[in-house]
Amino acid sequence: MHVKRKHQVCDESHCEYPDEMNIDDCLPPNINTQQTPLPSNRIMLSAAYLLQLESEHKLTRRALDSVVSTTSDLLTSHISIAKQEIQSNLSKNGFQFGHSVFDDVSVDCFGGLETHKKRVKFYKQNFGLVEPQEVCLGKMLTKRQGKIVPVKKCGIIVPFESSLKALLSLPEVWHYVQHPHISHTSVMRDVCDGSAWSENELFSRNPCALQIFLNTDDIEIVNPIGAHVKKHKLTMFYYTIGNVPPQFRSKLASVQLLAIAKNKDVRKFGVKHLLSDFLHTVTKLAHGGIVIEIHGSTHVIEGTLLLVCADTPAANWLGGFKEGVGFSRKGCRCCNASDVSMKSHFTANSFQERSLADHLTRCRELGNLSRAAFKYWSRQWGINNTSCLIDVPHFDLCASFVQDPMHLLLEGVIPYELKLLLHFFVFGEKMFTISWLNMQLESFPYSYLENDKPEPIMHNDLLAEKKLKQTSAAVLTMCKILPYIIGTKVPHDCAQWINFLRLVQITFLVTCPTATSETAGQISQLVTTHHLLFREHYPKATITPKMHYLVHLPKQLLKFGPLRHHWCLRFEAKHAFFKSFRMKCFKNLPKSLAQKHQFWMCYKQVGPMGTPSRNFLYDGDVVAEGENKLISDKYPSLAEQFLSYVNASGQHDSAVCFMDCVKIHGLQFKIGCVLVTQYDFSGQPNFCIVKDICVHSDEKLFVLEQLEVDHFKHEMLCYVVKPTADVSLVRYAALHYPWPLSVHRINGQMCVINVYGHIAEFLM
Repeated sequence: MHVKRKHQVCDESHCEYPDEMNIDDCLPPNINTQQTPLPSNRIMLSAAYLLQLESEHKLTRRALDSVVSTTSDLLTSHISIAKQEIQSNLSKNGFQFGHSVFDDVSVDCFGGLETHKKRVKFYKQNFGLVEPQEVCLGKMLTKRQGKIVPVKKCGIIVPFESSLKALLSLPEVWHYVQHPHISHTSVMRDVCDGSAWSENELFSRNPCALQIFLNTDDIEIVNPIGAHVKKHKLTMFYYTIGNVPPQFRSKLASVQLLAIAKNKDVRKFGVKHLLSDFLHTVTKLAHGGIVIEIHGSTHVIEGTLLLVCADTPAANWLGGFKEGVGFSRKGCRCCNASDVSMKSHFTANSFQERSLADHLTRCRELGNLSRAAFKYWSRQWGINNTSCLIDVPHFDLCASFVQDPMHLLLEGVIPYELKLLLHFFVFGEKMFTISWLNMQLESFPYSYLENDKPEPIMHNDLLAEKKLKQTSAAVLTMCKILPYIIGTKVPHDCAQWINFLRLVQITFLVTCPTATSETAGQISQLVTTHHLLFREHYPKATITPKMHYLVHLPKQLLKFGPLRHHWCLRFEAKHAFFKSFRMKCFKNLPKSLAQKHQFWMCYKQVGPMGTPSRNFLYDGDVVAEGENKLISDKYPSLAEQFLSYVNASGQHDSAVCFMDCVKIHGLQFKIGCVLVTQYDFSGQPNFCIVKDICVHSDEKLFVLEQLEVDHFKHEMLCYVVKPTADVSLVRYAALHYPWPLSVHRINGQMCVINVYGHIAEFLM
């Protein structure tokens, strides 16, 4: 049985994040910015305990009141018994004291925390709780008791400036705001490595300015097949800070709630009132900044909205474009492509990009047209109204509403083409049956990196006008394993299969955490070739709008860095928090959910004594229990290399702890996984297999065995590799590409698909 423990922060930042983080430098000790004395340590611990029960374990208010009452009674009884036992033992040993000696011992651990109202007041004063607020969206006339009366329709916001202050007060977040993680090589690793950041007037002047990412989406709280579908449909707004590195930004706690409102209210009254506080604060950030007191010092914080990532309907709605692209003659918010040209031209240079100046002119003209003229030109231009984000300083609305790779590929083009491909294989060429494919999907030896297994594919789904019922994560898993399953079954020169592998290559390049300018060129070439051949292979199939949107991904990559870092996968994962509650009262659902979220966020952002959390982003590495050995006993050839590490770090202990697995920054490494250590001049990866994992003084070390690339199998999109018995010792901090890969044995050969490669093998 493995026992897990956590290793705290050490100097294991990657080469792209050179600044070592010292939390003690970020947060001076014993800061008390309040005018009133802090509560006792006992009350602070009790409040943190109750906050955890309410937020992490989802206790109701009534249940928490009961916990406070019963626990107080229990502690009172135990303390009373303990007093009697202590006094009795002292008397037996000749110490005589009066009862008054113990009268000063207090057992009131929950003083001032007995009710929900008192707890909220305490959290606000001592834990920095940011309470949500109601915003009136408009009034609607309704009939009540036989009278027509106006009723307010409200949304809920989390005050943006207060939310930012709470976030920036965290030592880790403040560290990364002060130390931008810009790549100093040709390899782009985050949004700040793209041209949109470097060419922005604000960020070029102040690299520490806040990079704000905005997301919006609609969710359904109740049972999606129940009677109350759409009755409680909510529109959610989230934001996150791009100054935080991607490995920490993907944590759900890093995704902050901005606003919630009922979908029907937002659509009726518009979103401007709901986002007015956010827009006002962003404007202040961009025009001189806002003054915030952080860690006892006053700082001027600048920033602006850098990008908006959402699925196509939500992004078009927020941007003022036609939400349903089928009702527009220009269905792309990035360019002026017509519905005909989108299906016949497959390069970005074939289309004229939308410019902000032209968009503003069209919006002004729409406001002066008659109803009939508005209807015509609105459809002609693909614009519904002027977006509330149009006046955000240093923000290009036409360029900064990025296309979401997850919805385009994993929930769009891949399931669409996969259905056509399987129909061709099963019913056209009769190469295999659906039963055979489902059996292969069920029995495939998935590695620990392939947790999201695909669901069985139904026979009728290939015949009817239905979508394949797979999640985004399952579709991504299918991209990794179908080459092994189908690649051995179909002929090597099958044109339809080869073209589908082009689409899989596009997916790997799009979901890669790193990118270069060559990556953008390869995506452009693959998209053009794929679309041209798709039209030949499936002449009756339609070129969908999502297929057109793919032509804009190369330029989007150059402007905003690796496409993986502005997809909606983690934002949509945030929905699970709000869907996890079993709601019984729906009177003011947005307010109830916002309060629950802010309690949870408060719990995440404070330590047990009310100080800002020191582990909000990085809560330590998880390692399995291992065995202590000398490196020279197990790997004599690595002893000299290990001693050079030890001497360089100033350590004298040569013993290490060997283990089977370790989890670092959310990445899980196990013995047998494969790592890419570097790429040669031709772009071919250098693979190594993890033979052993060890820890020395909280530093993680990997024993890697070099793998020799025998050849590349284009029909399976994999590298065939062989072990070489050449081993080396590599520190985790020295890995330039620290993303583990799966290795599978196919027909007796070791095969690796480089799913995180920013350079692709072209399929001609």
